[in-house]
This record gives sequence, structure tokens and C-alpha cells, in this order.
Amino acid sequence: MKKIFLLSLLFAMLPFAQAQTQQDKVAEESLDSIATVLLADSKELQAEFAKMQADLSKSFELAKEYRSCLQDADEKEEAIECQKNVRDKAQVLGLEEETLDEDYLGGDLKNWTTEEKTQYLKELDQNIAFMEKILPCAKSAKNPLELMVCAQIVKEQEKQ
Repeated sequence: MKKIFLLSLLFAMLPFAQAQTQQDKVAEESLDSIATVLLADSKELQAEFAKMQADLSKSFELAKEYRSCLQDADEKEEAIECQKNVRDKAQVLGLEEETLDEDYLGGDLKNWTTEEKTQYLKELDQNIAFMEKILPCAKSAKNPLELMVCAQIVKEQEKQ
């Protein structure tokens, strides 16, 4: 229960951490300190956050591997085999189902036409590009709040 409350509190603070003015920069630093204090109290949350950071790197490499396999898959059966192999490898790597991006691993590959393949690869490329941009910041994040702020900054940069 304590874990859920702390995570809810962190998510509730996110809008304040995204501000751009000088005053808000001070608020962001304060929120970072609060998050650090809250996390310092919970070894379980710290361990989960560390695992999440490691899983992000694994997921990135797995997504690139999946994309490469799908690029060579001209037939529906080949694409489905790529999906199966990535799911199996994810399990071996210790990635949990909720860690995996269901947009590409849960996608319906039954209509593997040239157009579907092109669209699928385009979306996968966008996911990989986002992960590539966020990964350096995510690796250096000290807590979930910093990770959320990092993700928001990358999303804002993509809009520009």
C-alpha cells in the first residue's frame, strides 16, 4: 500500500516538474529532493526502479533485433516467427510482459502485406528512435521522477 501511495504521489507531482520558468526550476529541484527522500525510505522501490532502468536497455536492444527480423520477413509466417522469437528472448532476459511494448509485440500480423509491413516498421522505427533519445537520460536518472521528466522533455523536443 505504501508503494502505491508513493508512486501516486510522484505521478501527481509530475506536472509541477515540467515547468520552464526559473521559479519552476527551483520547484523541480525540490520535487527531486522529495522523490529522493521518499525513495530512500523504500529499498523495494529503489530495486524496482533499478530493474526498470536495466529493462529499458534490454527492451531497446530487443526492439532493434525485432525490427531487423521483420525487415527480412516477407511472409506472414516469418513475421509471426519474429514476434515469437522476440517474446521468447524477452522471457529469457527477464523482461516482464508489462515491460514490453504491446504496440509492436502484441500487434496483429495476420495481414502481413507490403503496406502493413511498411507501416509496422515505420511505427517500430518511431518507438526505437524515442527509446534511443531517452536512454542516456533514463540511465542517469536517480529516481522515477527524473525519468518521467526526461521522457516529457524528449516528447516536447519531438513536437518542435
